[in-house]
Amino acid sequence: VGGGADSDLDSGGGDLADGADGADGADGADTDAIDALDAIDAIDAIDAFEVADADAKDASDAKDTSDASDAGTKDAADAADAGPPDTCGCATDADCAGGPAKPCVVNLCQACQCAAVQMKEGAPCDDGDPCGSGDTCAAGVCKPGKDICGTSPPPQLGQSPCKVVGSPPSAKKIKLVKAFPNLNFTWPIELTTPRDGKNHVAVVERAGRILVFPNDDAVQNATVLLDIITKISTAGEGGLLSVAFHPSYASNRHFYVNYTTKGAFHTVVSRFQAPAGGGKAPESSELILLDITQPYSNHNGGQIAFDSFGKLLIGMGDGGGAGDPLNAGQDPKSFLGDMLRIDVDAPAAGKPYGIPADNPKKPDWLPEIWAIGLRNPWRFSVDAKTGKVWVADVGQGKWEEVDIVVGGGNYGWRVMEGNHCYQPSNCDPTPYDAPVFEYGHNVGTSITGGHVYRGSKNPSLAGRYVVADYGSGRFWALTPNDKGGVDGLDLGVYSTKPVDIGEDEQGELYSVQLFGTTIHRIAEDLSGNTAPTPPATLSETGCFSDLAKLTPAPGLLRYELNAPLWSDGSAKARWIVLPGDGAVPVAPQKMALPADDLAVATLPIGSLVIKHFALGAAAIGQTGSVPVETRFMRRDAAGWAFLTYRWRPDGKDADLVHTGSEVEVALPGGGKQTWHQPSVDQCKTCHQGPNGAEPLGLSAAQWNRKVGPPAKPQAQLALFAAWGLLSGYAGDPAKHADLPSQDLLPNTADPQSVDAHARTWLHVQCASCHRPGGSSQAAIDLRAGGPLSASKACDIAPTFGDLGLSDARVIAPGKPQASVLLARVQSPPASPVFMPQLGVSVVQPQAAKLIETWISQLKGCP
Repeated sequence: VGGGADSDLDSGGGDLADGADGADGADGADTDAIDALDAIDAIDAIDAFEVADADAKDASDAKDTSDASDAGTKDAADAADAGPPDTCGCATDADCAGGPAKPCVVNLCQACQCAAVQMKEGAPCDDGDPCGSGDTCAAGVCKPGKDICGTSPPPQLGQSPCKVVGSPPSAKKIKLVKAFPNLNFTWPIELTTPRDGKNHVAVVERAGRILVFPNDDAVQNATVLLDIITKISTAGEGGLLSVAFHPSYASNRHFYVNYTTKGAFHTVVSRFQAPAGGGKAPESSELILLDITQPYSNHNGGQIAFDSFGKLLIGMGDGGGAGDPLNAGQDPKSFLGDMLRIDVDAPAAGKPYGIPADNPKKPDWLPEIWAIGLRNPWRFSVDAKTGKVWVADVGQGKWEEVDIVVGGGNYGWRVMEGNHCYQPSNCDPTPYDAPVFEYGHNVGTSITGGHVYRGSKNPSLAGRYVVADYGSGRFWALTPNDKGGVDGLDLGVYSTKPVDIGEDEQGELYSVQLFGTTIHRIAEDLSGNTAPTPPATLSETGCFSDLAKLTPAPGLLRYELNAPLWSDGSAKARWIVLPGDGAVPVAPQKMALPADDLAVATLPIGSLVIKHFALGAAAIGQTGSVPVETRFMRRDAAGWAFLTYRWRPDGKDADLVHTGSEVEVALPGGGKQTWHQPSVDQCKTCHQGPNGAEPLGLSAAQWNRKVGPPAKPQAQLALFAAWGLLSGYAGDPAKHADLPSQDLLPNTADPQSVDAHARTWLHVQCASCHRPGGSSQAAIDLRAGGPLSASKACDIAPTFGDLGLSDARVIAPGKPQASVLLARVQSPPASPVFMPQLGVSVVQPQAAKLIETWISQLKGCP
């Protein structure tokens, strides 16, 4: 709902960009570099799991390959070895060492001949387990003994010197306090008030209901004012989007709604009338004022509100499609891309409304148009004191903006995006009205408009326009200055994705989160930010004992994934740091595996997830590997926090950074690569689960793989269980699903293999957003676990543009040329239709070929 960072599969409150690494403790699919990464993950310098102390391993190996004398055949062997060398086929037992042998059988030199001799009961043997120690013969077979790898985790788990406490500097001056704790909402999308003197609150639910209840935290029940669920389409960014109560609602009981229709996708603005004695408004009371055809299901606008003159303002987006393909923003003969203004109290000219006398009425403008040049004014408000109309206009791919809109204004879209030329790139900005505030997509991705605070409980916010970003959860307070603009105060980042900032009858403000069931009151927090400052450099964290070789400090648990996320071809290494349990001796707290193997494990509070990125062909920590970034996710009581360290060009240390950047990296083999480092705020865009921010790759299906040196692989899940690190797991990897390790080279002779790899690629690259509760508004589910028929993508017409494809489908079985999903994957990363858009700037080799091959082989939607 809104339209921002155009995927162009837009997201609630704004079309949030999809895919992307964010601050990945998680991940997706590293393509051609997979084999290389497997080798990297096994390098001796890092030691994939620091499974066992080297001395203990050497002792184990020595024991498992003991001399034949230990086999109980020493006397016979000595006698045979005493013969003259030139008369024997073998002179020593060593001469027979190259022959075939089995557990509990040893090749010995006996009577000048090599012989396979059965070892005695209890004699040491080797059962073939590379971690074996103390294996002994029993009943002619090798009985496993103590398993070093299963019982010796990395040292100091739970008591690592690796510490990253504190938060980035923040101007936090507000807090979000749960409001109406006894009520639960379904898809809440707007909070407002009837302003009828009764101090009631109204909450709009996207599916088609409006609830009204007393503004009291003790309230137990809400009254249904309107239920038009049967009329509503929630495709794309559609739904019941807004309600505006008539200024004389207390007497005439008129209220107005904006919604999108089932069947032909239209925007409807209509009036309903509530019963005088209260209760639900009958559907039969509807009077349709406007019915506007929508070319796409995104950028619908949706907000309606009465201005200070009692006229109804209607925010209309450009109709959707990346980059305004219809040029609606600059078309004064279209209702799209405009702010409309009508008089609902004076119908005229055969219409159910009139045209206000003070509308601009420019010769080439439709009379309903009040201002043009808007991309998607998802949320706007009218200041109760000044009458100014504050509009938050969701940006395309780089800039979000706030405009103070006046009649006759032109706010630039699609020529301008914020203060910057969009199309053409060398435009003249002077004819257009500039925004009063803007921010880039290194800070957030989809603006959610708010209100000028006119309440009484939070004096530090008085007169400030409070606005937020849906993607990052960052809030600002804007104060008009004497230069015609505003001064912005950063209020900090919160664990929320605000789709609306609502206002009650007293002027107090609320944060509404679409994918939640609760609403929060915005309150000032004058306690200040007392959290300690995080370490300024990576070396100060204590997480690596040797930065040059990236040698982890004690207590870091190295882990690997079956299908890591593609990150512009970088090599990656990953660790988890677990807190101690407080006992003596200290043991690490456990990670909880959920029943769903694709769901993310729950890590204890205080855990760190570390991910390191490097460019170059060499193994991480070796000459020829260029470190570029090391990211941290830390689980606090309030949720996950993100910190990023950017490596210096000399590779000697890395510095804590809070904003995103682009850095030119010199590659060892010559040439350069631009490394795009996301901001801390952007990390939340992709690391967003149904219950808030989370790492993405910490699941049983990602962990269920063999690890360690290729000659001695270990079952990673079994190791974690044996080390006592998992709860909800019995220690048998065979009972858990596993994602296929992705080489991304389609084996066209094996459709099943292609299907498994393609579904995994979509799961990793796309499903962080495209899943139930994800940040995308496209109602598709690209997770790997369910049938394709349940994805709402297979053989389904696209709702965010067909990209010019004939008979387009999101996924058209057997027809890659008609599949929008493939067209997006095949587009250049700089294209506004490319997927995933955030975090990818280098094409992933073979990815498009894999998806094309998979779609070609599909026969229906299994």
